[in-house]
Amino acid sequence: MAVGDLPFWAILYVIANIVGVVLSFVLGYYAWRHRDEPGATSLVTVVVGAAIWSAMVLLRIATGPYVLDGPFWLTTLWNRVMFLGIGLTVAGWFGFALEFTGRERFATRKTAALLAIHPVAISFVAWFAPDLLWAVFEPSSTDLTGFTSEWGSAFVVHNLYAYGLSMIGLFFLLGYIFRNRSLYRKQGLAVLLGSLSPFVGNLVYQGGLVPVDLAPTAYVITGLAFGWAIFSYQLMDVTPIAREHVVDTIDDAVFVLDRDDRFVDLNPAAAALFEVDRDDVLGEHIRTVVSTHTELLDRYEDAERVEDEIDVQADDERRSFEIRIYPLFDDHDRLVARQFLLHDNTHQRRRQRQLEHQNEQLERVVSVVSHDLRNPINVARGYVDVTKETGDIDNLEPAEQSFDRMETIIEDVLTMARDGGGVDDTEPVPLDAIAENAWQQVDTGEATLEVVDSTTFAADRRKLQRLLENLFRNSVEHGSTSSQGGSRPDDSVEHGSTSSRPKADDSVEHGSTSSQGDSRPDDSVEHGSTSRSEPADSEDAIDHADGTLTVTVGTIDADDGSILIEGESFGFYVADDGPGIPAGERPDVLDAGYTTAETGTGLGLSIVQSIAEAHGWTVEITESRTGGARIELTGIVPVGRAAAV
Repeated sequence: MAVGDLPFWAILYVIANIVGVVLSFVLGYYAWRHRDEPGATSLVTVVVGAAIWSAMVLLRIATGPYVLDGPFWLTTLWNRVMFLGIGLTVAGWFGFALEFTGRERFATRKTAALLAIHPVAISFVAWFAPDLLWAVFEPSSTDLTGFTSEWGSAFVVHNLYAYGLSMIGLFFLLGYIFRNRSLYRKQGLAVLLGSLSPFVGNLVYQGGLVPVDLAPTAYVITGLAFGWAIFSYQLMDVTPIAREHVVDTIDDAVFVLDRDDRFVDLNPAAAALFEVDRDDVLGEHIRTVVSTHTELLDRYEDAERVEDEIDVQADDERRSFEIRIYPLFDDHDRLVARQFLLHDNTHQRRRQRQLEHQNEQLERVVSVVSHDLRNPINVARGYVDVTKETGDIDNLEPAEQSFDRMETIIEDVLTMARDGGGVDDTEPVPLDAIAENAWQQVDTGEATLEVVDSTTFAADRRKLQRLLENLFRNSVEHGSTSSQGGSRPDDSVEHGSTSSRPKADDSVEHGSTSSQGDSRPDDSVEHGSTSRSEPADSEDAIDHADGTLTVTVGTIDADDGSILIEGESFGFYVADDGPGIPAGERPDVLDAGYTTAETGTGLGLSIVQSIAEAHGWTVEITESRTGGARIELTGIVPVGRAAAV
């Protein structure tokens, strides 16, 4: 026989297979370029398998009796290779159906490995146990492909598996089409048409309705349908699970857990938050693969519908999130999963806190300038007027002291405004190291520092050191000085005063330890700088058992019995063994301008309060175990911990 003896239908069959091979390569190239999109890799597998299948059919015809009339072993070879293409097509189609219809949680490496078993197994049988595939396989001079055959037991098993898997994929696709909106329904119909064509083509062949297998020929329809879906509906650019694509691209962390708390899906932001690889955790229980943010998991383990705000520690930074949890139900209103959405509003919360704090700072500055600064100005003006009237220059000395007090007030106000502002950049700071550094910057006299324990937490290093310097000055000055007539507990707090002349026995406030007549600008403690105050006179020292004051720095926890904000887990304290602060005075000592001394500013502990608030911490005044003052700072999250609010 010759090529010219080919019937017309056979010529069309050959042309269709050639076109099918070409379209397969075009479609495969396009899918490969978009291989990062869901379903693309599976689609490549489908078209590669289809190309092999169609190519082997063409080679069988080429070496058959109507064309080259080649040796029969070539026909056998083409048939054996063909089964690899068939196996790849079936496996790829099912994987594509999973991803296309939004079942990516099942499209894992494990699934791919299981699907690969069939093409490998059927190829192995075709090469090494062909009798199991073909009960009869003989040359034929009249058949277009050059052989006649009867299928064996292995082919029956292969057929049942291939059709079963294909039917499941088609069921997924049909269900998707009926559930989704019109745009994706049209896209789904295009994919359904392209997928159904080879299925039907092979079915009519095996049913004996046509003399040749139409499945590879039907890939012409597949290529056209998929091409239409690609160019009309951007098959690889906007998949039917476009909503999941949107989730993948947003900055919010989104993940879905089934009823057993196993990962159904999570987007890149959630994977980054939990520090996991998405492909490795799908199908796994969240607690077996997530080691971070366990407090978050405990808090919402059984919650079905939640709208809340939480703080978590991530990458050495405390971050604020709005969390939303939504239940997902099936068609029978049964809870099947929970969707979690975490929106990072750290910047917004930080800016809000900064604005609130800046407003408070402004009010404090206005209060100090309008009240505390006006008093020494009036005093100085009075003495200057008296000097003008009497000519007695001795009246200028108290006027000079008032000017010194004004200078101290201005310096402390500037410090409060500068160091009490918002905190933009933080870093991990060890408590023991920063305490030692701050202690070196303060004139502590004979006092000693003990750091009983330490931890590392995020803070503005410079502002934290300034806070500790002010606390140390407060302890040293109030714990080591008293009135000349003897120590009194109420000398250790900063009260407001309206008298016009300074008194030596009240000079125990931040900013001065000098008595009247000895006050100089450099005698004041400059909170917010690294300059040091002059040491207190020895006769003013409090009599401790060993003659010295001990200042202690340590950490506190929820089980410490100290005052902690609900949900927080850590704080630190600065305590001394001085006279302490009476309980009735403690609520007021943090107020700006609250002082017992005319020469003080009343801003020392207010600066501490401002810096703490800028970090989001809370300051509490308590009593140490020895009866001295104890200043607690809480609401601090150590590096590696998380807290919910």
